[in-house]
Amino acid sequence: MKVGFIYVDFLKGGGGKFYHGIAYLSSVLKQSGHQTELFHIKENKDAVNLGSWLQRCKPSLLAFTATTNIYPYIKELAVSVKKDRDIPLIIGGIHATLVPEQVCAERLFDFVCVGEGEGPLAELCDALEKNQDVSSIRNIWVKTPAGYTKNSMRPLQEDLDTLPFPDREFMDYAHSYDLLRMRRGVFMASRGCSFDCSFCCNHALKKLYKDCPESYVRFRSVDNVIAEIKEVVKRYPGIETIIFHDDCLLLKKKWFKQLLEIYAKDIALPFSMNARVELIDRETLASAKSAGLRVLSVGIEHGSENIRKKLLNRNMSNKQIIDAFETAHGLGIKTISYNIVGFPRERFSDMLETIKLNARVKTETIQISIFYPYPGTKLYDIVKEKGLIGAESLDSYFEGTILKFSPFKKRQIKFILDNFESLKITYQFLLKFPAIIHAPIFYGSLFSMWTLIFLRLENLVIALARPLARVFKSNVKKRRDRQFVNA
Repeated sequence: MKVGFIYVDFLKGGGGKFYHGIAYLSSVLKQSGHQTELFHIKENKDAVNLGSWLQRCKPSLLAFTATTNIYPYIKELAVSVKKDRDIPLIIGGIHATLVPEQVCAERLFDFVCVGEGEGPLAELCDALEKNQDVSSIRNIWVKTPAGYTKNSMRPLQEDLDTLPFPDREFMDYAHSYDLLRMRRGVFMASRGCSFDCSFCCNHALKKLYKDCPESYVRFRSVDNVIAEIKEVVKRYPGIETIIFHDDCLLLKKKWFKQLLEIYAKDIALPFSMNARVELIDRETLASAKSAGLRVLSVGIEHGSENIRKKLLNRNMSNKQIIDAFETAHGLGIKTISYNIVGFPRERFSDMLETIKLNARVKTETIQISIFYPYPGTKLYDIVKEKGLIGAESLDSYFEGTILKFSPFKKRQIKFILDNFESLKITYQFLLKFPAIIHAPIFYGSLFSMWTLIFLRLENLVIALARPLARVFKSNVKKRRDRQFVNA
């Protein structure tokens, strides 16, 4: 049978990247003898062409996947499809997995996939094609006149090597943002994360798979990962760098060491990866640098140890974070830091602590987003209990908050978001002076900024800070370039 996938991808930061989830689904379905085709909505206006695509594609099953942010758009598309066509719809993804009851309450979808979908979707398509009973397929909730049949969870796929490589042709990788704009090959060597950050979905997923906790974090074999990289690099000769999107490749140090040894010999391309500061040590990073590591992405998330530990469940000290970045920089590895503002219980001074910590670690690139409470997570429960949940969704993780904060606090959040880089560079300059000098200047500036934002004069701060920051940034770049040339 033919399965049509609709992937909505017009949120800021998306727009045509390669996504492993549905690419794996496509490869598994093709392995089972089915056909797949993708309607990739990279801009909101693309949805107007959906009808003509359906007319040409003629799928026997239409599959959606949704994050919480994108789910409202998925609902609109599902309603429009059901108006004109009698075609079964299935939805999966993290939103359907964590809040299937909410999805079922809409009664828009004939099937809801809860959890990892490769095996369940293939089994469903096999049964539909043969007109067999589909009411008891594990991981699949089936719509009936009386409600939904809520089938039990199947064990996780422990041996990831048994899965075919993700289907890059299906997602038109040759014309993707990753290849055409970034010249990179993107890969996933593992699934799951052993940490339990309160704002992340991992602890909620572990609860869902409570009967198989030891297999929640799974790694493909080194040979399997290397084989995929070789295949992709050969098929797409424009690839200049490799990026691993795994939550943390350092969870298994012995496995990582084996990967580096073979990667250096068989691939030898620059690569980047994510890591937790608790797992970073000089010996491991030195080996990674020798194998090709050029960029290390690390989650700082917040500059306040108190907020990190008590609210975010990230039990790492500022010293650990600073040491990790110093280790990377000492080896000539560039860094990216991930940061979040707009948490409940967060004061303006707390947000500035995040800027100060980024200034201290001297990271080359910063990603700053606004906290979004995801259903099923511990932090979602906290904000819901406090009655802070406002709008249903946003078009971006980087432009606003759905929490019911005061207009003043929302202006503070936007100010920090818009000026994070400029303020970081300014504080980096102040750090060159003794604390007895820079501390009064910083806290005096803090009070001035707070007052100006209160008076709705934040544009004045921006006008004053940005030219100064540009000068500092230019000087820092020149000095760094000289260091790399001399290295």
